[in-house]
Amino acid sequence: MNLFSRRGYANVTMREIAKELGVSTGLLYHYFPTKEAIFAHMAKHLGEKDVTSVLTQVDDAASIDEKLQVYAEHWREQKEYYKSIVLLAIDFIRNYRGPAEQMSKVKKEYVKYYVDAMAENLGVAEELSRFIYVHMIGLFYYDLVLPETAHFDDQLDLFLDVYLSYAAAAVRGSSSKRRGGRVARKRHRIGG
Repeated sequence: MNLFSRRGYANVTMREIAKELGVSTGLLYHYFPTKEAIFAHMAKHLGEKDVTSVLTQVDDAASIDEKLQVYAEHWREQKEYYKSIVLLAIDFIRNYRGPAEQMSKVKKEYVKYYVDAMAENLGVAEELSRFIYVHMIGLFYYDLVLPETAHFDDQLDLFLDVYLSYAAAAVRGSSSKRRGGRVARKRHRIGG
């Protein structure tokens, strides 16, 4: 990942990747026929590594509040890393020239792996896990683009407060009416 982060996806050659890994170009091509294949494998590996890293920290937390605090601390500690992942993803999307299906598959697999693991670990629906994921990606992006307008830690704390308030309301049953309205609006938009 460091090579792609330093030089940008489009500027990295297979020869440079082989050199960085300390292998011959021929060996690299034997296992990975294209730069896209290497990137896809790297994305999968990073997703697994990221999830494993945070899950080992969350194992001791009992409640969703405690688990989310552990996630938040992980995101704070790894903020620069996740910002580099966001930049790398944007760079990949902008410069990828292969089949659209392949790019879509890489993106979907990374997101699905992270969202599913978080949903299972937190004990929440996939929709809520995706909401957390989308918010965090947006927060990392915002911190890249406009760090002086909103402090990352403050925004993360605000997100946790809002999410935990929603979770508490859902437990009390008051969110079912809201959720039903949202589903009805979705059905109306798609003609259902």
